[in-house]
Amino acid sequence: MSRSLTRRLLLATLTVAALASPALAGGDPVAALCDGLKQDNDCAHADPEDPNRCECDVVASAEAGKVRVAAVRVRGPGDSFGEVDAVHLAVDAGDGWKDLGEVASSFEPGAFGIHNAGELVSLDAFDVPKVGVRVVAQAKNEHDDSDLGMNAVTSSSEATTWVCGAVGEGGAWRCAGVDTERSFGVDKLMDDDATTPDPELYGPLGSWRWSQAATFDAKSGALAVKARRGKAYAGKGVEQPPAVRPGRYPLEKLLAQPGVRTLDAR
Repeated sequence: MSRSLTRRLLLATLTVAALASPALAGGDPVAALCDGLKQDNDCAHADPEDPNRCECDVVASAEAGKVRVAAVRVRGPGDSFGEVDAVHLAVDAGDGWKDLGEVASSFEPGAFGIHNAGELVSLDAFDVPKVGVRVVAQAKNEHDDSDLGMNAVTSSSEATTWVCGAVGEGGAWRCAGVDTERSFGVDKLMDDDATTPDPELYGPLGSWRWSQAATFDAKSGALAVKARRGKAYAGKGVEQPPAVRPGRYPLEKLLAQPGVRTLDAR
């Protein structure tokens, strides 16, 4: 087995990284959101007496102004198949906890050779003068897929910076995510096997990576995005989002940019 594959598989066996579980005064997002998160992640059947039941935990939190934000992790056996392990952002702006959506996933489908590893890297909140509260989160996700019959392994990863806040006349909470790093690779599963992955199915062997720095300015509430560096994969079956143009973007403007991921409070 190649060294690169060994490293990737070790990384892929990690579950979502859990930070110190804080207690939140004035209301628990787990109690408010857990039933819905279980439904969304297909693990709502869990018996509270079952030691393997699906559970929810707060893994990180932050406050600014009158806004509280939390990262809630839901994990356990899926109703249909596999093991659920996901981190959602949640916000309470004074009107109760709302789910903003998933930012990291370590879902394991139970199929041979398929692994996912997600990590919440950081979570912060800023009360920006004349703008309002802005929440900034960073997350990483990795994916590996091995095919023994084809002697092939593909791996991909992305790091994303999320900026969330109330926007528009109604003040609905929305998030914009900018991928700051993406990688993709195709390799032989076993180095000593003469079989080479079919280029018609997998594209050429090799690895590709690009990065795009994005820094949040707590004074202005804007995300400063720099030019993309590196090379994007342009082979088989992999969609690469367009690069976000370099510039300084307040949240409302960032949400409209091509290549930006979006989440909406529910």
